[in-house]
Amino acid sequence: MITEFAGLPLDDGTILVILLGLGLSVLIGVLVVFFIPVMEIARFVHPIAYVKSTGTPFVERGEIYPLAEAADPGELLAVLRARSVLGDMPPDAADLRRHLAAWHMQRLADLQQAAPLSVGAFIEAAAMEFEIDTLKRAIMRKHLDSAPAGLEDELLPAGRMDPAALRRIAEAAGMEEVADIVAGAPYGRAFLDALPEYLADWRVMPLSAALDRFFYAGLRQAVFRSPQSLREPLAFYVGARIDRANAATVLSAKVAGTCRDEVVEHLIPGGLALDPNLLEHMADAPSIPDALAVLEGTRYWPVVAPLVPAYETENDIVAIISALEASFLEYAAILGGAYPLTVGPLLEHMAGLAYERRNLHVVLTGVLTGVPPERIKRLLIVREAAA
Repeated sequence: MITEFAGLPLDDGTILVILLGLGLSVLIGVLVVFFIPVMEIARFVHPIAYVKSTGTPFVERGEIYPLAEAADPGELLAVLRARSVLGDMPPDAADLRRHLAAWHMQRLADLQQAAPLSVGAFIEAAAMEFEIDTLKRAIMRKHLDSAPAGLEDELLPAGRMDPAALRRIAEAAGMEEVADIVAGAPYGRAFLDALPEYLADWRVMPLSAALDRFFYAGLRQAVFRSPQSLREPLAFYVGARIDRANAATVLSAKVAGTCRDEVVEHLIPGGLALDPNLLEHMADAPSIPDALAVLEGTRYWPVVAPLVPAYETENDIVAIISALEASFLEYAAILGGAYPLTVGPLLEHMAGLAYERRNLHVVLTGVLTGVPPERIKRLLIVREAAA
């Protein structure tokens, strides 16, 4: 018979103390396991309420299509002012676009402020997209020798790419000077590292791809810095975004006649459903329909398959790219429903913000320049579920 435990005499009182201690330890363990998820959910109560109350209405057909049908610019501007999208300002296209950019950046900042610290790094990394997108457009226009006034007036400022920075880029003597302008930004090193390849071959794709890789690497790092309980939906979101970006890159490159090896070299790793081998098969395909056929069996095939006959008739890739964009918007909404008590609604909201900005830009530009409503609608990215 055991007469002592850990050097203590094992009498009835000692046994009772040991059993109470063990029971208390088990109880504490159970409570910790139970309350950690509850506490995580509690942290998201306010941000979920925030995104549900503000919403992203301009990715819904019932909201954005009537704006595209505005009879004149004054009617459109009046509606957007009433919805607190625009202030009381002259209907100048460049000023309106800048105001729209500032409005969306503020909404993203509001989301960052509302979100819990556990997802703050991820939202901050995602917020870099608008800024990098603006820089990519600026260097493309610079590469094509766009007039300085055109570059500054037509691009939407975001973050460090404010009107002053865009003006400096527009007036730069060459891409080396652009590298000096962005040197202090987080993506400055990525831009500088890709500059020799640009200068050697006079191709803008290395610069654009380097900025994309920087952005998505930042997103993936933010996923791994997030709590374990949030990593799955965050990783799904990032993977779907990478799929969208890679598919668009391959298809657009085939239309432009870009070298296959250059395309494959600059694809982004970490996709959700499109692995490198499949993307290489798409790049090897002799035509756009053949490239789309490679997607058969993936979650994207039902999205693009109905559009193949129209492409063969019209040779217009815009509808296919738009369908892939809309598919990502739908997938973000699925994540919102699959993870409704934590980060899901925030991911759905972030995706909606990006497309709201794009949709309103398209509508403003189209209505102000007299583009027919049906042509404007073709360029809008909306949720089918909201039809």
